[in-house]
Amino acid sequence: MDATNSVSKGVFVFKNQTTCAKGRKKAQRCNSFLDANTTNQLWFRIYKKHWERSRQMILKMQTSSYGKIIDDLLKFIESCQQSDTYEGFLPTAALLTGINQTDHLSQFEKLAEDIRNNTLSIVVLLPSRDGTNLKQAIETIVGKCIHGQCNDTPEEKRFRKNQLNLDVLEGWYTETHINCRAKPKLTIIIPDFELFNPLILQDLILILDAIIDDEDDLKAIINELSSSELEQIRQLPSFRPHVESLHNPQEVVDILTNDDYLKRSLTPMIMKVHNYWFTFHCALQILHTAVSDLPKAPLGRQLRELYCHCVSCDVTELSEFKECMQLLSFLSKEEMLQKIKQVLDVVLQWVDRNDQLNIEGCLVYEVAPLEDMANGLVLLSENLAAASHEQLVDDTQPDKQYLLATQMGRQELREKLLTAAKHAK
Repeated sequence: MDATNSVSKGVFVFKNQTTCAKGRKKAQRCNSFLDANTTNQLWFRIYKKHWERSRQMILKMQTSSYGKIIDDLLKFIESCQQSDTYEGFLPTAALLTGINQTDHLSQFEKLAEDIRNNTLSIVVLLPSRDGTNLKQAIETIVGKCIHGQCNDTPEEKRFRKNQLNLDVLEGWYTETHINCRAKPKLTIIIPDFELFNPLILQDLILILDAIIDDEDDLKAIINELSSSELEQIRQLPSFRPHVESLHNPQEVVDILTNDDYLKRSLTPMIMKVHNYWFTFHCALQILHTAVSDLPKAPLGRQLRELYCHCVSCDVTELSEFKECMQLLSFLSKEEMLQKIKQVLDVVLQWVDRNDQLNIEGCLVYEVAPLEDMANGLVLLSENLAAASHEQLVDDTQPDKQYLLATQMGRQELREKLLTAAKHAK
């Protein structure tokens, strides 16, 4: 066989053990290669003096230019907060910093600090690496808003990453600034705008713009309430338990006598009502899924029949409800696993519905309990199978703790429970 001749040429680097550095050495201070005789001469001293003067002039010019840019940006942000010029729009400013700047990110970090110190703003720096998808971008914004404004004390509640969503942000914002006459605006800085995925950025802008509008609309409606209308709210049967739950005597006096204080308190109260009805309708559909196909359907086969029971009394105290629970306990293992899967589908549908409302810019709800319920349903299915000593998953699957792992997605939950139902047959 003929020897193979290569027609390509190149430079190849071979690792040499003698030249491998075990660690990065600290940079040594560079001394001048000029000797003392040279540095002491008149021409060098004059050169050094003029060079230092030129350096100071350049630094002054850069500082002046940066100061002018900062002043213009601060005036723009303040005008957005104090006037209605940009009503219906999302105020945006573009800052061109040049190319190939080694301190590009540090410039924007300094800008964020200046805006935070000189305006009434919650400032979030959102680089493209923290927004590779919409979920990550929202988690970054919410996390920096909440954790960046809170003191890192043991008493301070810190949220897990999977809890960082827009309803948590809205609840935190409302609770934190409930007694503030002037509330801060959210300012988001994107230091590398050109690297951001345009579709993700578009969805993110639509969501934040819609949330700002919802808050402004709700605030505007509340501010238009008259004294007589506020008094009608105080006379509602549900208002008294709320007042009795307050521990601060001065807060009780203010909410009963001070109309401005009541207006500021109404926003979180209304959000609690929205969350209650969201949870109510979700629980209604879950219960309907569980009991509608039982023999003789003690609570009814139609959703409207069950709705009438739930709004008129405590449905758990009804004899029909207790009969349904007894009938559920008679189900076989296969039937129970199938029932659990149907309930899980309902839970995840409501979580997905909330996500869709979020994208459309509507009010968002507290779905963390539903996500916990979904994990609990999967754990219940495993416990059910364990009672008959049947293994639902193969040996390559993680242990039982994996079922409660926060990173498990909704599709994984569905697939996990579907596998359990198939293996039980």
